[in-house]
Amino acid sequence: VRPAARGRGLGRALLAASLVHAADWDPGFVTLMVQRRNLDAQKFYTAQGFVLRAKADVMVLEGAGLDRLTAR
Repeated sequence: VRPAARGRGLGRALLAASLVHAADWDPGFVTLMVQRRNLDAQKFYTAQGFVLRAKADVMVLEGAGLDRLTAR
């Protein structure tokens, strides 16, 4: 959410809407990625109940590797 629009509940509403949509999948947990330097986002997600797991690293599949596995 852009700085000028913060504090109006938009971020929380967007997060809630995405989780309602994901409920069809019956998730046991939800993960997201936040840039380490984005302290405002970290503060927001922590306030929503997310926790930082220091022992977990994110692995991303994109580009040629993704193309090979999806036969694009």
